Amino acid sequence: MTDGRSFEFKDAQVFSWRRPLNWDWKKCRTIHRPGVSPKALSSAILSADVIILTRGMDLVLQVPKDARQKVLDQGKTLKVLQSEAAAKAFNACMAKGQKVAMLMHSTC
Repeated sequence: MTDGRSFEFKDAQVFSWRRPLNWDWKKCRTIHRPGVSPKALSSAILSADVIILTRGMDLVLQVPKDARQKVLDQGKTLKVLQSEAAAKAFNACMAKGQKVAMLMHSTC
């Protein structure tokens, strides 16, 4: 929920400072294996101080080294978590006033 409005996505780009967006895997060339494509890490995602990449509910989605490195090369804090844990971490970052962005994979 953002500003009292709820949004529904299978996969989403979620931000602490703007409304969420759909995360289109085909457009950014992401598949479960090898995983999150560095192309999925848009400038909006990389503008956050804390970036959370989710691996899905059952940890099927992979986060390869090149995607992790793209975040770390920007000097950002990176968290790679299971989806439920990621949502809790996102809310905790927001409560601390941190600028946080998350790529949320809500299924497998």
